[in-house]
Amino acid sequence: MIKYFILILVCTFFSLQKVTAQNDSLDCETKYQQWEQFLNKNEGITFMEKAPELIGGLESLQKKLIYPESGNQIDVEGRVYIQLIVSTNGIPRCIRVVKGLQKVFDQSAVEAVRKVKFKPATVQGKPLEVPYLLPVEFKVKNLY
Repeated sequence: MIKYFILILVCTFFSLQKVTAQNDSLDCETKYQQWEQFLNKNEGITFMEKAPELIGGLESLQKKLIYPESGNQIDVEGRVYIQLIVSTNGIPRCIRVVKGLQKVFDQSAVEAVRKVKFKPATVQGKPLEVPYLLPVEFKVKNLY
């Protein structure tokens, strides 16, 4: 038995995998709606062997993050929450802000997420495209 399992409410990952593979040309909003409908059915519980993993951890994301110049003047700190779909090859797709700070911070967070890569989720050793929520933290660097 595999040591680490993450509990996810889904009908079956395999039926979603087929839907995703057949509809690669779907726009992002449609993909998110499909996931929400799929998860809301709540007909069964399936285990994901391995959840998506940000290569290099949150530290790698922070290194790619640019604190907006306008933010330095007003000392804004906080988190931007980014929702994305981690593709089967680990590329973040369909990136959107679900809770932001200010537009310049939201844009900076999205740009940083575009530059990172993930290890994809797996089920029975096969990569699976899944949604992912990622917090991006902005802190004012102490210049004193």
